[in-house]
Amino acid sequence: GTLALDVLACAIEDKDYERRTLEENARARIQFAAALRELGVSPFPSQTNFLLVRLPDSWPSAFELKNQLLMKHRILIRECNSFQGLEPNRFVRVAVLTEEKNRRLVGALESYT
Repeated sequence: GTLALDVLACAIEDKDYERRTLEENARARIQFAAALRELGVSPFPSQTNFLLVRLPDSWPSAFELKNQLLMKHRILIRECNSFQGLEPNRFVRVAVLTEEKNRRLVGALESYT
């Protein structure tokens, strides 16, 4: 209702909050991408809260990895088989979330290295 709209209007006008949020997101994205690179995967540069990642050839296919992470760890990633121009079954998209959730995904992926 009205209260929610008032809060939204304040949040939109709060430039300091916007700046802090963008800085925190950028920091989390940089740390997450670095942790993924240490596992041997190749995240592409991003300005969003998602990373496009090329999986090593020795890892399961994107489709298999998505299913295994969901079944074993209750972690959902997006396989990118519908993305034109990408090698089939080698790319996934992962969300940049909280530091704890990002570490959880990295931990789950360590078993594939």
